[in-house]
Amino acid sequence: MDRTRVDTGVEARLARVASFDASCRDRAAIVAAAQDVAHLRRWLEARNAAVAGALAAVSSYPEQALAEAVRVPVREAERIVERSALVAAVPALADALEAGAVDAGHVDVLNRSLRSLEPEQRQ
Repeated sequence: MDRTRVDTGVEARLARVASFDASCRDRAAIVAAAQDVAHLRRWLEARNAAVAGALAAVSSYPEQALAEAVRVPVREAERIVERSALVAAVPALADALEAGAVDAGHVDVLNRSLRSLEPEQRQ
């Protein structure tokens, strides 16, 4: 994925969200702002997975380190680390998450589905 293009798109969305006026009564503008927020959230989820993957490479218990760093329960940090491993294994999924085409919930559902398969079925 072209990081420059993604970062420019993120910057434009962030600028629009930052300048959004909550007193706005233009439905189309409000919907556009909501879409920008959702896209930014998905992009942040992708970056969160990348950070968790980097932490997993340098920590014997990345879930605990992540939980402490971002002040979430260890179980939530475990989900983030699991998500990170899956998107690292499936680059197209990582690209889709970063592009905003899927969200963390989609990745988590796929992760749960894969865990329910026998090892030979996961190939």
